[in-house]
Amino acid sequence: SLDGKIAPSSRGHVPLGTPRDRATMQVIRAKCDAILMGSGSLRAYPKPLRSKRRGHHPANIIVSSRLSGISPKWEFFRDPTLHRILLVGPQPPLARIRAFSKCATVRVLPQLGSKSDTRAAAAAAARAIVRACKDAGIRHLLVEGGGEIIWLFVAANLIDRYFVTLTPKIVGGRDAPTLVEGTGLAPSQFLNLKLKSAKKVGDELYLIYERR
Repeated sequence: SLDGKIAPSSRGHVPLGTPRDRATMQVIRAKCDAILMGSGSLRAYPKPLRSKRRGHHPANIIVSSRLSGISPKWEFFRDPTLHRILLVGPQPPLARIRAFSKCATVRVLPQLGSKSDTRAAAAAAARAIVRACKDAGIRHLLVEGGGEIIWLFVAANLIDRYFVTLTPKIVGGRDAPTLVEGTGLAPSQFLNLKLKSAKKVGDELYLIYERR
């Protein structure tokens, strides 16, 4: 939204963009090997994230430190055509990890066990996630969200390209999630990106920024 929100305070799945925006997302998905999101995004939209490119099925990767609030009975975990990878911390009980292992590839990452309330901890978690993706043969990773997950990658400055659609909506709400959550960066640590392209379509702006 114009005020930087990606969802309302309820954190429910509410598309902010137009069908053109969603079609643009499909173009981006068609170029990736895997789509990554946090368990909060999965709770808001418990369905597979697909690419409409024929014959192209990107893996869906879920980051969930505790496996709380999600269920292996959901449609997302029951689709036989979807390659699922679960990256979890060391806290979940072994029985719960085994339950999810029946419907997904589960990897335990110790770095997801520590709180990401500092930039160093968040960056360590992001690097562990990238290593796990590399081990799985993933070269092009699309990080869709939410804000807490994007914060991990921002903390480590690991995002090569940012695709941002600015919609003409004001959402408001002190508890509404933003594009990047977490504790944030100190002024001396702000990431200074480079604008690659900007396109106006109707009342929306399609922006692509790159890491310097």
